[in-house]
Amino acid sequence: MPEPLPPELSALLDAADPAAKEGAWRRFVNKHSRLILTTAREACAGYDDGMERYTFLLDELKRNDFHRLRGYVADGRGKFTTWLVVVARRLCVDYHRKRFGRRRGVGDDPQTSAEWEMRSRLIRMIAEQVDPSDLPDSSAPNPEKQMRESDRHRAVERALSQLDARDHLLIKLRFEDEVPVRNIAKIMGFSGEVSVYRQLKRIYRTLRAYLQESGFDEMEA
Repeated sequence: MPEPLPPELSALLDAADPAAKEGAWRRFVNKHSRLILTTAREACAGYDDGMERYTFLLDELKRNDFHRLRGYVADGRGKFTTWLVVVARRLCVDYHRKRFGRRRGVGDDPQTSAEWEMRSRLIRMIAEQVDPSDLPDSSAPNPEKQMRESDRHRAVERALSQLDARDHLLIKLRFEDEVPVRNIAKIMGFSGEVSVYRQLKRIYRTLRAYLQESGFDEMEA
């Protein structure tokens, strides 16, 4: 049985007339403004750019009778706030692409994409079992190990799909978006940086176990 929607979201989506919708929208923004603003300010050039992103996010969330917000499903797999951060970060990517264009090479060759690099870094972290705060530099794969590397990347992608929404967001923020740990703690509501590192280590253990079950006992970097 589906869980009830957060009350501020339910009131917004159920509002029947323009005045009620506007009032419910103001209450929704008051409730989640800090979260949306923090997400907008991540990896931006400055205050003005952050506020432009924030305005863009609000406009997109409100667009087409809150079409994006209506896509949320309370299935118990993650909190609404976690889902909202994921949506907001995707919208920030759209904002960046509209303003600056798509980065050359991304999406053309999977080995130069952000997703490939994120999985490469995860593989090295899992293999080396080093402190999560000490990320190793990336390096080009050995051509002789190309097939094995591709297989490991696909295995990591499958392993990531098994994580819950909150852990998946943590991995994305840390490895794909390279958000500083202190900012991740604020965005995701951790008690501090130590808690973020502890959760990352738990995720590494989970991913390593999954990969070993998939036949990757030797996680060479």
